Amino acid sequence: MDAMADHVKKFVGHDVRIQQLPEVPQFMWKTHPLIETIYKDTKEWQGMPNRQDPITHAMVEFLREAGFGKHKHCHDTASAEWTTLGESTGFRGKEWCQTRDPHTHGFILYDKPSSKFHNRIYACCDTDLQFKLKAPPNRIISLQTAAATAYRLLLSVIVRWKFQKNGNHGEKIEFAFSPDITRCPVHASHNIAIRFVELKAPTGTPLAIYQKHKGSTKFSYLLKRGVELKLRTAAWKIYYPECETLSESPAKITLHSIRIGAAMILFAKQWDDTNIMGRLRYKSTRFRMYHRNVPALAALHAKAVTDAAINQYENLQYVSDDEDEDEDEDEE
Repeated sequence: MDAMADHVKKFVGHDVRIQQLPEVPQFMWKTHPLIETIYKDTKEWQGMPNRQDPITHAMVEFLREAGFGKHKHCHDTASAEWTTLGESTGFRGKEWCQTRDPHTHGFILYDKPSSKFHNRIYACCDTDLQFKLKAPPNRIISLQTAAATAYRLLLSVIVRWKFQKNGNHGEKIEFAFSPDITRCPVHASHNIAIRFVELKAPTGTPLAIYQKHKGSTKFSYLLKRGVELKLRTAAWKIYYPECETLSESPAKITLHSIRIGAAMILFAKQWDDTNIMGRLRYKSTRFRMYHRNVPALAALHAKAVTDAAINQYENLQYVSDDEDEDEDEDEE
């Protein structure tokens, strides 16, 4: 082999044998940022095997009914009220719920180096909710004042996001009351405010709390695992009763299902992208990945198929230029 290489070298002028590259540790290799972006977007937009299902109002009602007969601030009732509020706000999980017990592990904090807020707790705290009164001039009141005010006197709730994924920190959005109190963000927020005050939680801490036992002097925080278990159980009992155990249920429910459900509500009402982006705090139209084939969209599809007549011009009021000129002459 060496003799042949020497022979070839006489004609090409250099050694053509393959030189062994030095070994480079794996951690020193870095993927180009453009490739990373393409890979990430492709993974998100194409078929994802573990896409979560949206939360539904029936599931929220299941939680609410599970709280009937229990004490006022039980886990089921608190979870139902936060889920109801999330159907309007499109909360991300860490914007209201803790992943681990803060009494032991501390709160989830905003981890960037700078912030205009001294309170770095990521989740919604008592200082992040304000209420507006119905009576003119629609005065804005604090959560503590609202807790002592009758619900019927409240017009809306104003939610502030100290920290957001989209970088628009400190954004405030107002949510008006609904005649249906089971879907009303103001009613849910008012109950959350009452719970925070009655359980004597310290100001500047997360609002998502509950009482484990009636008469207990210590409050507990709603945790991701516990709330997701309640929601998955609701989906199992409502939509997959044929399954004997929760583990057999195919429902894919996480805290993010609440945000997906909020997007699906607006999809079903045929909201345009601009309004969905504004109300649910998106910087782009990537929320379209939350589109699911839910019954409300099936009904819209059926109506479109029923009403459409593609071989006809529907309700066209066409006026030619000549007709416009004739009308102008008649007026003269």
